[in-house]
Amino acid sequence: MLNLASWHLWVIGGVILIIMEMFTLSFFLASFGVAALITAIAAAYDASLEWQLGVFAIANVFLLIVLRPFVVKGLYRRSDARPTNCHALVGTKALVVDSITDDNRPGRVKLGGEEWRGLSFDGSSIPEDTVVEVVSIDGSTLTVRPLLK
Repeated sequence: MLNLASWHLWVIGGVILIIMEMFTLSFFLASFGVAALITAIAAAYDASLEWQLGVFAIANVFLLIVLRPFVVKGLYRRSDARPTNCHALVGTKALVVDSITDDNRPGRVKLGGEEWRGLSFDGSSIPEDTVVEVVSIDGSTLTVRPLLK
């Protein structure tokens, strides 16, 4: 029969948690795994169960509160921050196909081959065939402003 010391159990638990972290990539389970490995060192020096749990708790708090933010920041440092979907359309040029008269009557704006509802950024009228810039998007409504010629 297997007779495992407590430090063996801490090492096994720590390794399992670190392996599970490979599927989450948030450094949450890994912090528990590293805390378990640190606790294995205390258990190897014949610390009582209370001391082992104390070491585990202190190591966990340190790793989660102090170290985790730095690791997560380093992991996601190279992520792409470019806008996507409709947010990528902000700043693009469009053409007014149905004049925008005021905030109460939106016009139609053609953007990328599609027609959208269009509102003026400052509430002014924008005549047909005016090239505009998209300022913001709310649902299916573009807020635009005329481009200076």
